[in-house]
Amino acid sequence: PLALYTWGTNKSGCLLQDSAAASAIVWEPEQAHLPIDGNSTLSSISCGAAETAVVTEDGRVYVAGENKQGQLGLGHKNPVSTLTEIPDIPAMTKVALGSNTGAMITKEHGDLYTCGFGGSIVQGMGVLGHGNGESYTNPTLVES
Repeated sequence: PLALYTWGTNKSGCLLQDSAAASAIVWEPEQAHLPIDGNSTLSSISCGAAETAVVTEDGRVYVAGENKQGQLGLGHKNPVSTLTEIPDIPAMTKVALGSNTGAMITKEHGDLYTCGFGGSIVQGMGVLGHGNGESYTNPTLVES
C-alpha cells in the first residue's frame, strides 16, 4: 500500500496529517493522509516552504498548503488545508514548489507550466519565465 510520511511545521495543513493542528510542529515522521483515489499511484512529490504537491501516475496534480502567492495553481491565494486537485490542466509528470512559485512539466510534450510570484526582490524581473514580472495564480504555459 501507498504511504507518505511527513514532518516539520504543519503550516496551513501542508504536512497532510489529520492529527496535526495547523502550524503545529511535527518532530518525527508521521504518515500523511492522502485523500485521493485508492487505485492511484504517486509518481512525484514536492514540498515548498509551506506547501506540498503530489502527482499521480495518470498525471493529476494535488496540492495543499499556505499558497500566499498562488503557487499552488488553484486560481487564488488562499490557504488550502487538504489535498485539492488542480482542475483544467494537462496530465503532468513532475511538479516542483519553491517558496513562492510552482512549476509543472506535462507528460505528453514536456511543456513547462508555472504559477505564483512573478517578480524578483533582487532584480525586479520575472522569475516564472513568461517575459514579465506578472504573478499567475493558475498554471500558465511558458512559451518557448
